[in-house]
Amino acid sequence: TAIGPALLAVGPDFLGGFAAILWILTPVPFLLGAAAFAGWAAGWDAATLQRAR
Repeated sequence: TAIGPALLAVGPDFLGGFAAILWILTPVPFLLGAAAFAGWAAGWDAATLQRAR
């Protein structure tokens, strides 16, 4: 098939672009998780402080 040689010809550019996309997208779930955890921790902290008063 011509797919193999075509992929080899396009490979570096395609993989480079793909790697850049992956590199940008990979931290997103971690950032969302960290933001959710920070919000939860802040809410829990505020509730605890109000209860303590």
